[in-house]
Amino acid sequence: MKKQLLFITALIISATFVWVESANAQCTPDPQYTTEGWHPDTATGLPTATVGVPYSEVMTVVVPVQATYMTIQYPIDSAKIISITSLPTSPGGIGYTCDNVNCSWSGGTSGCISLSGTENSTGTYNFDINMDVYITVPLAGVIAIPQGYPGYEIVVNSTTAFTASV
Repeated sequence: MKKQLLFITALIISATFVWVESANAQCTPDPQYTTEGWHPDTATGLPTATVGVPYSEVMTVVVPVQATYMTIQYPIDSAKIISITSLPTSPGGIGYTCDNVNCSWSGGTSGCISLSGTENSTGTYNFDINMDVYITVPLAGVIAIPQGYPGYEIVVNSTTAFTASV
């Protein structure tokens, strides 16, 4: 009886660990991106999604070392996502996770977000990435500067049937 109870306990702990790991799946920043900002950028755009089909895309951010604030260059302490607005949410939807728990990256480093989910409605979903960039100002310390990255979109198309012609 004790062996069975020990086995069941170990099984439950193992299953919980696997579930937590999959729920907190992390992305890896794409090393090909070295230019400051978000990649792919809004000009390149994101791949199209299809209704009812799982969607997954990684976006990489390269955080600059310095930022200009009121015409003066200051070192960047860190940058943190505050929100991503207007992602598709109708049953299913597409959400995001970061490569770290806080969605925060130090100045001069790269990070990423993983956009994933299954959207069930067609449409073009415009979304914005809203961040605080923390700069170090002499005599004032670290201050937050709001920074928006608008203009991203995810297009969700309906499924199409394949028709063969003879």
